[in-house]
Amino acid sequence: MQINWLFLTGILRTMRDEAAAAERREEEINPAALVQFAQMIEEALQKSGAAMTEQLKRPGPEGSRAILKPPSCAVKSTTQQSMVLEVLRQHPASAFELQHLLPLADARAVVRDLKAKGYVIDKIPAPNPNQSARCKTIQRYRLNEAH
Repeated sequence: MQINWLFLTGILRTMRDEAAAAERREEEINPAALVQFAQMIEEALQKSGAAMTEQLKRPGPEGSRAILKPPSCAVKSTTQQSMVLEVLRQHPASAFELQHLLPLADARAVVRDLKAKGYVIDKIPAPNPNQSARCKTIQRYRLNEAH
């Protein structure tokens, strides 16, 4: 069983940051945010124990992964782009989550560069873990690969 420790560590770091921010504001931690973090951890653990066949079956933007073209340019294994690809192959992630999981200056720029190289990365809406924020949804990047 392979667990994505990088992703789980990022979730836990975000939870600690949210708790510290709530304590500074002398507020209680939002239960909805805790539920969201718990669901993310449960999903990561379930995916680590199960085969990724469901992700492979998910259709791409054109309706089928079979018609997606492979990227036009390879990515070196030691770059920020390769780290982002590794995370996106595991699960969708927002720019904020990518920047907390990985040593990135600007996750949006890395995603933009990957798109320019031919990787198909789209955005999917997700509930905002911070329910007290004005925006109730966030956008997560999802990698669509031809297999």
